[in-house]
Amino acid sequence: MSRVFRRAADPPVAVRGEGVWIEDASGGRYLDAAGGAIVVGIGHGDPVVAAAVEEQSRHLAYVHGSAFTTEPLEAYAAELAEVVPVPDPRVFPVSGGSEAVETALKLARSYHLARGEPERQVIVSRHLSYHGNTRGALDVSGRPRLRAPYEPWLGHAIHVPAVAEYRCPAPGHPLGCGAWHANELERTIEDVGSGRVAAFIAEPIGGATPVIGDRYFLAHPKVSTLVVKDSAATPATLVAGTDYTADVDFGALQFLNLGSFTPPFKASYAYGAVNEVGIFTQPLPERYLRLEGLNTAQGNAKVLVELYRVAFDPLKEIAFISNDYNKFELEGSLLADATKPIDATLGSFGRIVQL
Repeated sequence: MSRVFRRAADPPVAVRGEGVWIEDASGGRYLDAAGGAIVVGIGHGDPVVAAAVEEQSRHLAYVHGSAFTTEPLEAYAAELAEVVPVPDPRVFPVSGGSEAVETALKLARSYHLARGEPERQVIVSRHLSYHGNTRGALDVSGRPRLRAPYEPWLGHAIHVPAVAEYRCPAPGHPLGCGAWHANELERTIEDVGSGRVAAFIAEPIGGATPVIGDRYFLAHPKVSTLVVKDSAATPATLVAGTDYTADVDFGALQFLNLGSFTPPFKASYAYGAVNEVGIFTQPLPERYLRLEGLNTAQGNAKVLVELYRVAFDPLKEIAFISNDYNKFELEGSLLADATKPIDATLGSFGRIVQL
């Protein structure tokens, strides 16, 4: 029996990852299209990151920010400051999104206290927004079903209409929506009392929920008896034709109404047998590659490069896409040829000849 308080009933055991792929203990592979919860944006197993983590762990594991700073932190903050759209920025490092929101809220409160305005304690946010699941971040979030079990603990945030193209609440939609939302924000601040508002928090792009109109794909085609539910404490069932449409042949969903549903959504269904056709099942074809050109670093001297054994990726194989080397990238593996003389630069993989 697992001692982990799991978030899913019987999840597969992930053992490794490479790029966009995750592999489980039984050898199954999964496309990590969302990068976890938008966490692994650079992919799994990045060798530069792995080397940096290993190097840092050899020197220092952790120090408290109230007592020390470190060279990696200072370098990171300096580099980040160059792209932050704030004049003369400062970086306060935390471990995740919810903690970042909590810290931002506390920083806003501390700012007003330092200015002698303790009455500024109201945060203005948007309906249907998502800023995290910790208590303060949940309060400023506008997801009703996420908030519902904890409403007695919440209530310091005020919410204005969500900015969404689909079912925009602006009466003149699609004209004048920006001005209407700005006026709604201004009206809300005036109703609360401008002297009581501490901050306004908003997502530049609402990305924690599905997008109405986009297609989302199930793991199997040829589906039947499809049921879609949300993740509320008491899951709500979405109504086909009202809340979503389904392409049962291709196994695809298209949301029509998100309303007050709580993401993520879970689909249960049956699926029929399909005929699978294997492609790219043969070993990678090996080719001899010869490049003739000019060495611009040495006065345009002629140079010959020979690679003895090159196994190209079949999706980017020359004959498959184009005969023009300048129109695409070649990807593949370079193999050694033990029958050839060892070159000082390329070893058994090839040779470079300066002509």
